[in-house]
Amino acid sequence: MTDTEIRVDNPGARTPENGWFRFRIGQIEATVVSDGRMLPHGIADFFPDIPKSAMDSTKDLTGVNGTHFSMEQNCLVLRYPGHVVLFDTGVGTDRAYSWEHSGLLLRCLTAAGIATAEVTEVLLTHAHSDHAWGLVDAEGVPNFPQARVFVPRLDFDHWTDEKKLSLGGFTADFVRGARRNLLAYQDRLTLLDSDGEILPETLAVASPGHSPGHYSYVIGLGQERCMFLGDVAHSAPLQLAYPDWSCAYDFDPIQAAQTRQTLLERAAAEGMTVIGYHFNFPGIGRVLRHGPAYRFEAMT
Repeated sequence: MTDTEIRVDNPGARTPENGWFRFRIGQIEATVVSDGRMLPHGIADFFPDIPKSAMDSTKDLTGVNGTHFSMEQNCLVLRYPGHVVLFDTGVGTDRAYSWEHSGLLLRCLTAAGIATAEVTEVLLTHAHSDHAWGLVDAEGVPNFPQARVFVPRLDFDHWTDEKKLSLGGFTADFVRGARRNLLAYQDRLTLLDSDGEILPETLAVASPGHSPGHYSYVIGLGQERCMFLGDVAHSAPLQLAYPDWSCAYDFDPIQAAQTRQTLLERAAAEGMTVIGYHFNFPGIGRVLRHGPAYRFEAMT
């Protein structure tokens, strides 16, 4: 099977004011649109269960003194007849769980020539703050007034449960944020609970572990396909080399590692392009087998 073809039409400048990258998946126009860059994460904090001996081997992989790695936020827009589809929405206006260089999605959509009123569907990988809290503005008004929102049922049930507000801490904050964003679209919500085609040339693929109902999406037909991974992996250098490394924010670390192994192997076996939400912008590349694990070959 041949590799997925990625044809670049017009790459946008990589700056906080204009972060977008346009390409094609088969006949579909696709644009990676940045929500900005997170502050560097400490490897030891992000992967707390990894032995120090393994940590010592990461210097050549991370390129940031072996102690920290960067995470971007790569949303995706597809445009084809009758549909303008946005995958994930970034952090929005939140700053309690955000970063000074985040929350840039609306600005970057404008730079890419994509109007929020054009968006017909929003497909969420899961309901965490950095993926779903850009659905509404600071006043709680929907940013995408014409859009239907697709969200995994298990994530919706988990993160909109009012009973969890009594737990306090980040759980209560995430519930408040999820309710504020998702319930603003309550009359236009579709809850995902099975794999399959949900839009033309767009397949939902259950990929749980990082969150209760995490979904990834496969776009395109035949050999020209691309998988939007979401948070199946947060770091291409680290988690492709060490697919068993689960992060501190994984809901079920064992399941997350199993899911990561399954999807990375599928991408490698089928020559499928992937887009990593937190990979270096624009996050597009191929997963190649590398010894007992994998490596990421960026395509831009």
